[in-house]
Amino acid sequence: MDWAARDVWTAARGIDLAGRRVLVVEDEILVAATIECEVMSAGAEIVGPAYTVEEALALADEPVDVALLDINLNGVKVWDVARKLYERGVPIIFASANVNGEHAIPSPFDKAPRFDKPVRMAAMLKALAELTARDASPRHA
Repeated sequence: MDWAARDVWTAARGIDLAGRRVLVVEDEILVAATIECEVMSAGAEIVGPAYTVEEALALADEPVDVALLDINLNGVKVWDVARKLYERGVPIIFASANVNGEHAIPSPFDKAPRFDKPVRMAAMLKALAELTARDASPRHA
């Protein structure tokens, strides 16, 4: 991952995710840790991270306000996880090395925000804030 130092450690400035629970589904441990650090620095609580589809499916039942999903977890696509969250009304953000190629997002999830890796954390945090701001109160409350 090509995470620019100035982006990683300053991305949360001005973003307030206090009281929000964010499900993180990512199979790369260092990327998951970076996402955790940044999302927590914006005030959110992390659910997970989940490194496999099985772990993600189990955590998808937890109360969460929004989910960050890597599309391809060790060769397995996250569509079952996305479907479970979608049915619960949980907003999703996708991230992948190739969101428009072999990892194209199928309907009904194709309207969800998506980021090509390497993800710029400031942009992802802004998307998290926008998705959670649509509902003034935390979804898990």
